[in-house]
Amino acid sequence: MHQNGHIDPNQGHALASGQPVLDSVTTIPLTPEDSLPTISGRNNEAYLANDDPRQFLKHDLDLSRLNRIHGHLWMAGRPMRARPLHRYRMLGMEVLGTQQMDLHLLKYSNKLLVKPLPEWMLSYDFWREHICQPGDADSNNNVKREEGWLWKSAAGFLVSYVWLITTPLDLKIAHECTLLPSFITWHWWKDFVRDFMHHVDINTLHQVNKRYQFGDLRLGRINSTYRIRYAHTHFVRGYL
Repeated sequence: MHQNGHIDPNQGHALASGQPVLDSVTTIPLTPEDSLPTISGRNNEAYLANDDPRQFLKHDLDLSRLNRIHGHLWMAGRPMRARPLHRYRMLGMEVLGTQQMDLHLLKYSNKLLVKPLPEWMLSYDFWREHICQPGDADSNNNVKREEGWLWKSAAGFLVSYVWLITTPLDLKIAHECTLLPSFITWHWWKDFVRDFMHHVDINTLHQVNKRYQFGDLRLGRINSTYRIRYAHTHFVRGYL
């Protein structure tokens, strides 16, 4: 509608055709493919994520920087699961979103970095087509990644959400922080966790990436570890 009170016919057409408006666009369910980012890549190289989902996953699920210093993670956190979200809020922690997997569950000051759970991570067909396929063995950051590392990293990420969301209050906080797809209800989540635990042992954690032998980690101490161990390349910027 214009300021003079007349209705823009084009605007009316957009509304009638079901195009999203600003106050509803974040609640529209996405397909797994739609939930992929627009572009991905390392350094100055970029490509459309939908054109090469497998390559995107190798970037998005990469935990090689933390695996590289795994023997020193005991200085940054305890070998125990992360707290539920309501506990972090009770302790005065503020949740900040990050899209970087190796920053997920890192904390500094009163901030906790959490990577949102995308729709593609909850799709059986997407897992079967892109994550469970062979041929992902490679090396990165001087860390050799064995066959199946994509599955282990993705499964570990899901384990972290099983830790974070244990009550309806945690689910409410997760939605407030836009960490979950909008379609997830408490009953859906309970069914999902029950099925997930039939396939992944969240106590031994032998099926997931070893990063998830720890819950939250102190970013400051990881920065210090990188500055000391890799002073020739990371003395100034540390881990970040």
